[in-house]
Amino acid sequence: MSIPMSIIVMVGVVAAQAAATPGSQRVSEALLKAADLDPMPFVMMLAQAGIPAGLEVRASDEIPRGKPNLQFTNNQMVTLIEVVAAFNSRHIGYRAELREGVFVIRPVQNRAAYLDRPSSIGHVTVSGPMSAAGKIFAPLNPTLNGTGGTLGSSINVAGTQMGENTLIDINGHGRTNEQLLNEVVRQSPRAWIVTTNGDAEARVVKVGFMHPGGAATFVDVDATRN
Repeated sequence: MSIPMSIIVMVGVVAAQAAATPGSQRVSEALLKAADLDPMPFVMMLAQAGIPAGLEVRASDEIPRGKPNLQFTNNQMVTLIEVVAAFNSRHIGYRAELREGVFVIRPVQNRAAYLDRPSSIGHVTVSGPMSAAGKIFAPLNPTLNGTGGTLGSSINVAGTQMGENTLIDINGHGRTNEQLLNEVVRQSPRAWIVTTNGDAEARVVKVGFMHPGGAATFVDVDATRN
């Protein structure tokens, strides 16, 4: 799936020093204005900027209101924690946090319980983010835990753009499913996306990734297994 956007972002991401305070990473000031956007297009911008991110989104909010048409051409920098604060000041139904260096956005209420559950997988190494997602979400769709091929549906997305050749090492011992997703995007910077049905139980119905460049790959899961 390719989502058309007319966005030019002067990324300017500066790698934080190992001893830096979490959130002190410096990014383009453009992201402060982008925090006005709905969660989905905002996370698309984070992915394009190479910032590891994650979004749990209700199906009713998956399609953004309108299409962003933003031009950012200055080189001013801000800290990532300032962007978190800007997003939270402009949104009521969703809240952003930095979790182990990942910019995670989830609903304030009716969150997907599956993301907060302990992982059922052990220590595995797979090729590509979608294969990692297949391991993490196999309990919701056993067919995801197969071998060979690339999971998910996508349009005009090169394998290199999807990170197919990136080895992803995840260890589920003592970790939640969300923490494993965060580990995936730290190793292969992009944004994980988990879509729920939006009801009070917030059952997961679809999972995938927003890739640098604005394309996305998703796969359906069985909501009755949540």
